[in-house]
Amino acid sequence: MIVASIDIGSNSTRLLIVENEPNGKFKYLVYEGVITRLGKNLHKTSKLDKNSWQDTLSVLKKYHNIIEKYQPDKIGIFGTAPLREASDSLEFVKQVKDILNWEIEILTGQKEAQLVYIAVMNSMYNLSDEILIIDIGGYSTEFIRNTNKIWSLPLGSVRLTEKFLFSDPPLPQEKAKLIKYTQNILEESLCELSNWQGKVKLIGVAGTITTLAAIQQKMEIYQSEKIHNFEFNLHNLEKIIEQLCSLSLDKRKKIIGLNPKRADIIIGGAILLESILKILNTYSIIISDKGVLFGKCYQLIQEYNILNTN
Repeated sequence: MIVASIDIGSNSTRLLIVENEPNGKFKYLVYEGVITRLGKNLHKTSKLDKNSWQDTLSVLKKYHNIIEKYQPDKIGIFGTAPLREASDSLEFVKQVKDILNWEIEILTGQKEAQLVYIAVMNSMYNLSDEILIIDIGGYSTEFIRNTNKIWSLPLGSVRLTEKFLFSDPPLPQEKAKLIKYTQNILEESLCELSNWQGKVKLIGVAGTITTLAAIQQKMEIYQSEKIHNFEFNLHNLEKIIEQLCSLSLDKRKKIIGLNPKRADIIIGGAILLESILKILNTYSIIISDKGVLFGKCYQLIQEYNILNTN
């Protein structure tokens, strides 16, 4: 069977089409991602950015044509933080329905995290129950202990950048305010995690974390197999942050491993990850290249199998 999933996020709009093989593994048919920045300035306006709206709609039209070629058995289209928060998100959902006849599911932070958990548990091996998954998005970050213990916080690479980092490169006082703000929210919201400091294995997913790993490996062309299961440590993260903060945006765009369209928000995401590691008293994080988009494909296959079994 073939399934397709589309993730409409704060920073990017992504498509994954996979075929489920008899051995239970995925054959990846299509993976595409375009940075559309649907969450741009959302914290200021409470509405979706109109240019980003049109960019996202254009990408969805393109994905519609791709999906038509593969005729998947099931399709899952979902939106995350920007569609959860924007006052006009239902207008966007209606327009997609009218133009493409697609129903968009607006995921709660809880449901988003559950899909990430499914992806990680089905793509990484030798995992015990002693794990904590960190999913840094553009407008929210999810902390996932298991399917029942999940925290979704209003912290993300786009949100923090737009709220604190105005200079190019960022000024020390801007960074200091970002760090203080982030640490306060983490400490207040994740008090239960203090019991797990240094006791759980951290698993990191999503674009900020995979990008930092690509920078560390000086990866001119992104290679999923070299990112998945890569161990990224605090020392190297601190060196990358120091490098990023010393460069103008134009120079950051030339860093090997960094998508130029992500160069404006990578500092906010990197500092957030640094704060998380320090608060959890953890020196390193294992990276998973399989996040919410992959989790949705697993879920669609499970639903399809259950339906056809019954």
